[in-house]
Amino acid sequence: MEGTNLYKEELIAGFRCKYFDTVASTNDYAKSILDEIIAYMPAAIIANYQTEGKGQMGNHWESEAGKNLLLTAILKPNFSLSEALFRINYIMTYSVICTLRSVFSMPAMLKWPNDIYLEDKKIAGVLSETTIAGEKINTVIGGIGLNVNQNFKDVNSNYSAISMRDYAGKEFDLQHVTEEFLKTLREVTEKTAFTSLNFLEEKISQFLWNRNTPQEFVERDTNKRILASPDKFCSDHRLLVKHNGIFKKLTRESYQWLP
Repeated sequence: MEGTNLYKEELIAGFRCKYFDTVASTNDYAKSILDEIIAYMPAAIIANYQTEGKGQMGNHWESEAGKNLLLTAILKPNFSLSEALFRINYIMTYSVICTLRSVFSMPAMLKWPNDIYLEDKKIAGVLSETTIAGEKINTVIGGIGLNVNQNFKDVNSNYSAISMRDYAGKEFDLQHVTEEFLKTLREVTEKTAFTSLNFLEEKISQFLWNRNTPQEFVERDTNKRILASPDKFCSDHRLLVKHNGIFKKLTRESYQWLP
């Protein structure tokens, strides 16, 4: 199994961190070692490179080796089964956005469902998964891919992705970015206000990309396109939009927000 090339372990903000040169997927590797690491949660798996990085809806996540933050956080949230995946997606994306905005002064926004944008280009994505025990979520596997030092701007004039380096015009200490994200994630997960889904909705909706601006969406089954204005994220992970003067909720299984 890829992931045996462990080269460092350390504690950051209470997270037991394992660093690898290469894994197939940090999420998959985290799931494969749950039995041995469950007593030490929260924990994080961090890699320089993924051979099979995963994105939303089965997409592949490409990343240049050693340039970006590829991290999976392993948490034990004790959330109810009905709301856990929505809640943890909000917590993970909110933590990435807060890290970029508060620590590095980068005006990151969230494009539904889990893409983080900067200057209308994708800088990060989140992929959360769960394991279940009875009616409770046993563990949460929250993976992020954050573009830190990869050069998109100079390689392709029509680039659709962006990195912290592209935005700031300088390289960043990847270890420092890792530490700041984990500190923020720990603070967010410990805030009692985050037990409220309504609170989460409001906090994440204030960073909704192109909020109240007409956007194009496509219905996956029919390829029919609609023009609708995003209004807010909902606690069931649907997106509330205004279409032809009427509010409706879109699901990511049925609709795609076009670039």
